[in-house]
Amino acid sequence: MKIPRKTKAGSAYARLLGSFAVGVALGLTAAQAVAQTSTRAPEAGAAVIEEVTVTATRRAEPLSKVAISISSFSAEDMESRGLKSFDDLVRLTPGMNLSRQSATGANQISIRGIASTAGSGTTGVYIDDTPIQVRNLGFGSGNSFPGLFDIDRVEVLRGPQGTLFGAGSEGGTVRFIQTEPDTHRFSTYARSEVSSTKNGSPSYEGGVALGGPIVADKLGFRVSAFYRREGGYIDAVDGTYSIVDPTGALYGNSVAFNRTSTIEKDVNWNRTIALRAGLKWTPNDSLTVTPSVFHQKHHLNDGAGDVFDVALSNSGNRNYARQYYKLGDPSTNPLLNPIDVPNNAYGDDEFTLSSVGVSWDLGNVELFSNTSYYDRTAVQWYDYTKGYAQYYSPEFFLAPDGSSTGTYPTMGWKSMSRYGNTQGNLVQELRLQSKDQAAKSPGWSAGSMLTTARRLSSRSARTS
Repeated sequence: MKIPRKTKAGSAYARLLGSFAVGVALGLTAAQAVAQTSTRAPEAGAAVIEEVTVTATRRAEPLSKVAISISSFSAEDMESRGLKSFDDLVRLTPGMNLSRQSATGANQISIRGIASTAGSGTTGVYIDDTPIQVRNLGFGSGNSFPGLFDIDRVEVLRGPQGTLFGAGSEGGTVRFIQTEPDTHRFSTYARSEVSSTKNGSPSYEGGVALGGPIVADKLGFRVSAFYRREGGYIDAVDGTYSIVDPTGALYGNSVAFNRTSTIEKDVNWNRTIALRAGLKWTPNDSLTVTPSVFHQKHHLNDGAGDVFDVALSNSGNRNYARQYYKLGDPSTNPLLNPIDVPNNAYGDDEFTLSSVGVSWDLGNVELFSNTSYYDRTAVQWYDYTKGYAQYYSPEFFLAPDGSSTGTYPTMGWKSMSRYGNTQGNLVQELRLQSKDQAAKSPGWSAGSMLTTARRLSSRSARTS
């Protein structure tokens, strides 16, 4: 059986104001991965080798000419491989690892084995040109990742990438690049899916993106909406148990469990909702302005995730369950304290990214500006009822002779912890870089970034 570890309550608060970074990059530069092109028309029936372009160094160059290690996934790649979330993408990226802590909602991303659980992160996470990685602070620190819908491509740049992507990119950088509005033609993209899980609830998703010119060649728009629900397959149950083998040598058969009730079926489901709207304004041939707003909310119905109790489950029949405790009513049981907690250990992770990008062609050089604000609130509950009861009231589980009483905490007992995290990042970046890629001289980039960041982490525990 899985017993949560007891942790101390506390909170941590950090505010970083006016951190200023200046970076200059000289040398061959890499490129923005958009289209895949071929230099001349192929003969009829001839095979075509398409060249991939990437934006690893914030410039557009063929992948074959970029002297760093890059994994690039286009929208077509992700759809053909069935990638639905960042976790799916991690499994296909050599050298990248993502670990999650279901109790607190924390996660840790590392590239080339470089990771840290304190202070600044070691892997940069970007949506377009805005860094959104979290600073490791207090309880439940973890990044939020956008769903893989209406994403033009994802680039994984193995580090160090500190010169162009800041101090948080020692191990590398992950960039989610959204599809830009088009001022020339209309386009629509839609995706839907339904699937079933044996002894579980169904999963389904639906999304649509629409864009095109409002004023031909001058003003274009793009809007998208996405919904995905992944069904659960683990039941939340109550019952009694008896210890068969105190040594645990029989593994799951070391404990015999008798279910008395099923409180909630398929408790481990989750849901993602995302909305985006963007404009592209080109008043002349040299100036482009791209304002956009992106909002996403991820809901996890129960914080224990995919954890199940072996003694309660039948793996051969794919019938899984875990223990569950429902909050009692102090008005009918005077031994209980009134507390304001949910019955299920749900989690909500919600963010809004507002940004304005400007690109100005000055002839031999280009000037880029990105002004953005990232606002995020994350809450994760976790149920410590049995762990707290075993720690503070061991006599409830042990008979006078030291044998097990064969009971769980009675219905009504409840102990929950709440982990809260908020982020507020204001970013202003200016970058000037050479434009002529045909020139024999090395390309160059020079820029500055001003960041004001707010970070709050907290934990509270409540017991009935």
